[in-house]
Amino acid sequence: MFNRKDYVSDKDWARFLEFSKDLETPNIVINLNTIKSSFINLKGVFPPIKTYFM
Repeated sequence: MFNRKDYVSDKDWARFLEFSKDLETPNIVINLNTIKSSFINLKGVFPPIKTYFM
C-alpha cells in the first residue's frame, strides 16, 4: 500500500476531489505541474541530450 501524501499534497488532493466529483468513472485527471516538474528533473539527469516534450 502507498501513502497518498507521499505523492499528492492535501491541497492538490482537495482540488482533485472537487474537480472530479461530477465526472463519470472511470476517468483520468493529470496534474500538468507534476508532468512539468518530472520533465525538468529528467532533463537534469541527462543534460547532454536534447529532450523534447510534445
